[in-house]
Parts: sequence; structure tokens; C-alpha cells
Amino acid sequence: NSLQCMFNALLDQGIPPSAGVAIEYTIPLTNRRVDFILTGKDAARNDTAIIVELKQWSEAEVTDKDAIVRTFLNGSIREVNHPSYQAWSYSALIEDYNETVREERIGLQPCAYLHNMDDGSAVNDPVYAPHTSRAPVFISRDAERLADFLKQHVRYGDERDLLYRIENGRIRPSRSLADAVPIKR
Repeated sequence: NSLQCMFNALLDQGIPPSAGVAIEYTIPLTNRRVDFILTGKDAARNDTAIIVELKQWSEAEVTDKDAIVRTFLNGSIREVNHPSYQAWSYSALIEDYNETVREERIGLQPCAYLHNMDDGSAVNDPVYAPHTSRAPVFISRDAERLADFLKQHVRYGDERDLLYRIENGRIRPSRSLADAVPIKR
């Protein structure tokens, strides 16, 4: 269901047919899985990968917890990560651990697409602004806005096997990440 909705968004004439696509990409050394990645070049011809978190939710509720929403999942109401936070955290993990992404300055652009949701007021509540500002969230009626976001960041196709370079990039923590981890002696 989610992939059909993404396919429909990709039908926009402004999205190059030579863009790269990855489905259910597993971030190395983790059990984290990115639902959808679109790769290519932006308007300045910089390598770019769009990280898309797909959700089939039809409703969500605001909580008083940072980056947490409440939604119906697996037969009951559960508190889960906000999809924008989830998409951003995936891009941060890739950037923090993939030396190729950092050295080659591959731009990562996260977003979330909740294609079954008609009312986005909860996921776009101001309490979540720190997360939606880093990774915009799109709902069912935003398919055209999602396509615009994709076109903004992937204007030209993936001519340099970006997905291959990310997948086979050297796994090495960034300097800032290494400096943040305390060393036990």
C-alpha cells in the first residue's frame, strides 16, 4: 500500500526517471530500516538522498513527550516515535557512521509520508516543530507537496551510483560522535 502511494508521487514529470530508488534499506550495524530512499542530484548538481519514512496510520494524537505520538498500532493505542523524528534519526545515523556520506558531502534530506492520514493537525502540532522542521511530514492530501519536495532535492538523476556508494561506504564514526562517547578506563 505504501509503495503504491510512493509510486504515484514519483509519477510527477519533474522527478527524473534515472533517479535511484532503495526500498527497505537496512542501516549497517543496526536493526534500523529506511522505508524508501530516492537518490540523484539537486539543482546545484550535488549528490542527494531523500530518506522517506512511510506510515499507514490514519490517526495520531499529540503527547506531552518529546518526539512521541500516540496512534493505533497492532491492535491497540501505542506511544511511538514521531515519523519526522524517525526519518531524521535515520539520516543522522547514516551520516554519523558512513564516512563516504561525510567525505563526499552527500546531502541527506529526511521526510515522512503518512498517506492514509486525512488530518495532519496532531503530527504537525507546534510541539513537534523541532522535528518537522528537520524532516517535513506529508499526509494524504499532500501528495503534490511531497512530489515538490522530491523534485526540490532530486532535480537530476543518479549518474554516479549513489546508492552503491552509500551501501558500500566505509563504516567509521564521525569525529563529533567519537568525541561525544565517553571512554571507560
